[in-house]
Amino acid sequence: MLTGYVAGLIGFPIGLHRLYAGKPLWWIYLILFILGAIGSLLLVGFVFFGVMFIWWIIDMALMKRWVERHNQILRHQIFGWAREADRPHHSDWETRAS
Repeated sequence: MLTGYVAGLIGFPIGLHRLYAGKPLWWIYLILFILGAIGSLLLVGFVFFGVMFIWWIIDMALMKRWVERHNQILRHQIFGWAREADRPHHSDWETRAS
């Protein structure tokens, strides 16, 4: 989860945190950044930067949920169980082996 927040702090102009979390439309950050950079020469690009900043704040608030959901999907694909409560314990394995 820390990696997602670091990606959000360092790579937010290009949407790196959305790419890390497996979210679609991560490239919109890059387009907003480019439009903002070009538009700032004409003193209108700050609108794009404002929209990007507000969207980034919302993304950072949702990052924990995104990473937990992505990890849940990976656990299900790899181990066959999605929730931590469904994880087999050692006593379950010993019962099955007997």
